[in-house]
Order: sequence, then C-alpha cells, then structure tokens
Amino acid sequence: MASFIAINFSGLLRAIPVLAVLVAFYPILGFGFLPAFVALTILGIPPILLNTYTGIRGIDPATIDAARGMGMTTWQIVTRIQTPLVLPIIAAGVRTSAVQIIATATLAAIIGGGGYGEYIYLGLREFDNTQLLAGSLPVALLALLVEFALSWAQRGLTPAGLRIQTVAEGVKR
Repeated sequence: MASFIAINFSGLLRAIPVLAVLVAFYPILGFGFLPAFVALTILGIPPILLNTYTGIRGIDPATIDAARGMGMTTWQIVTRIQTPLVLPIIAAGVRTSAVQIIATATLAAIIGGGGYGEYIYLGLREFDNTQLLAGSLPVALLALLVEFALSWAQRGLTPAGLRIQTVAEGVKR
C-alpha cells in the first residue's frame, strides 16, 4: 500500500505541468515570490520522495537480518545500516529536484516571482538576444554548478564499501 501511494503520488505530481502549478497558486497566494516558492517546492518533492522510497525498499533484507543477528537495536540498524545505505539515493533525488527547480524557476516570472525569467521573457517579447542571454546563461550555469556540486556531495555520502563495489562492478562489464 505504501509503495502504491509513494509511486503514484510522485507520478501524479510530476505529470502536472509546471506552468499549471504556478498559475494555480496565483489566485490563492497572490502575485509575487510566495506562490512561486510554494509551487516550486511542491514540484521538487516527487524526485526526493521517490528516491527515498526506492532507497529504503532497495536495502537487502539479509543486511537487516545480519545486523539484528549481531545484536543491533532498531535504532542502531536505522542509524548505522539503513541511513548510510539510503543517503546517497536520497541525495540523487535532491540533486534531480534542485536542477529541475532551477531550470523551471524562470517560469515564475509569469506570476511575478522575479528572477532571471524576467530577462528571458523580456528578451523573447522584444526580440532582444542580449536580454535573452542575460537571463538564460546564468540559469544554465547555475544548474550545471548545482549539478556538479551535488554530484560531488552525493559521492561523499556514498559509503566507501559501496564506492569500491560500484567501481569493481564497472570493471567487470
């Protein structure tokens, strides 16, 4: 039942167009930063939710049984076994979500959210490539910077044993 809810709720939120979510919050929260912030936050939840669920479900039950067999308490299993194994997968969801939010935040200019989207829309409206580039290049660079930074952080969150295992599996192929 939990898998049904997590996967379908995540899929439902991802299926809703970004612009529709932004415009839906305009009548409720008004014009400006707040509706854009709420809408983008809601749009950022599905990748994190899905990766968290997938990571937890992906832990080998034998690993949990081995920890219990060694006398670990439930709290120790959660903090010493499950969390280190799931953290890199959750970090991948955060990374996906962050890049997605950065890329779609430019649409917030439609409802007065400001940001680089204003330059993009002004450039499109006035056929001004300078303004178009002034809005789109910083967004693209920021998305790339965040992608690389969070990718590096994700590697740091991956337990050393799993990093070695991943490298070894890559060599086998």
